[in-house]
Amino acid sequence: MKTMTCQDLGGPCQLAHRGNTADEIIKAQDRHLKEMVAGGDESTPPPTTT
Repeated sequence: MKTMTCQDLGGPCQLAHRGNTADEIIKAQDRHLKEMVAGGDESTPPPTTT
């Protein structure tokens, strides 16, 4: 299991995201950012899609 924080991935906080692959961690980060924005957090940039 790999762990990276939101900040490690370019986000504003230290929430740890865990997954077996980099793809799982990135998807967890995207969900986290979407939840933060939906909750009204204006300091969190919306995730970019590629």
